[in-house]
Amino acid sequence: MPTVLAIGESMIELQQTGAHALLWTFAGDALNCAAAVAAAHPSAEVEHLTGLGDDEHSAGLRDFCTALDVDASRSPVLPGKSLGLYWITTEDGDRRFTYWRNDSAARQLFRSNEMVLFGPTPDLVIISGITLAVAGPAAPQLLDQIEQASTAGAKIAYDTNHRPLLCPDIEAARAHAERALSLADIVHASADDLDELWGGDTTLDSWPQTFGITELIVTDGDRPVRVLSNGSEARAQPDPVPVVDTAGAGDAFFGTYVGHRLAELPTMEALARALEVSSEVVQSPGALTYLIDPA
Repeated sequence: MPTVLAIGESMIELQQTGAHALLWTFAGDALNCAAAVAAAHPSAEVEHLTGLGDDEHSAGLRDFCTALDVDASRSPVLPGKSLGLYWITTEDGDRRFTYWRNDSAARQLFRSNEMVLFGPTPDLVIISGITLAVAGPAAPQLLDQIEQASTAGAKIAYDTNHRPLLCPDIEAARAHAERALSLADIVHASADDLDELWGGDTTLDSWPQTFGITELIVTDGDRPVRVLSNGSEARAQPDPVPVVDTAGAGDAFFGTYVGHRLAELPTMEALARALEVSSEVVQSPGALTYLIDPA
């Protein structure tokens, strides 16, 4: 069975559900993607590597991952640290985030040059722009380990996932993104990320050849999703659905697509299923509600 490792920061997610009511759970782009892979490919062994504290919420996160068929048991515990936290505010389906993560366990972990990410080389490694942003000045060392895993035979999946508040140095963010692209076999890039990182001044059609990407998936709101692979292009139009909250939809889309492709489903079938799942995500509050509290 295939082995998958998703690397990134998991956090406590808060969302206001009424004037004085809050919904809280756990989420994070790497965890969201890992959970979608596990749901799409149940026979895969999916691991999530993040930083944990020695508090009760960190212990709760491990149990939460287990319930999603994701193994977080190898995530290091940093004494005296805790999980980061973010608050989602939504308006007409669009989301805004407020973060408390500057001293989170994950940030301290990924900024440690002594951190060893890999034991046995997995079949697939998943990282994102947020993973690199959380690593900050240690991002080159993290990418060095990703490159070593790739050389040892791992496939690399990369989501551009750019967050300007996490990446004030746009030149460094762009350099890290371009190195990640050069290591990746399968990439998800959103139009918003492209605009923010390259100002729209990039030719996507050349990316597979320039960076050696096997499959490039491009999303752009309600416009058709494009998959560029082996010199060909496939397109699929997302169905319009009522939007409650877009948090986690891109992660679920990418994880579902990757999971089905790992199970050797054809591109168009994997794409259709990924669009179905992302449509389900945006119709419920929170990133993982569709899995932990299915309607």
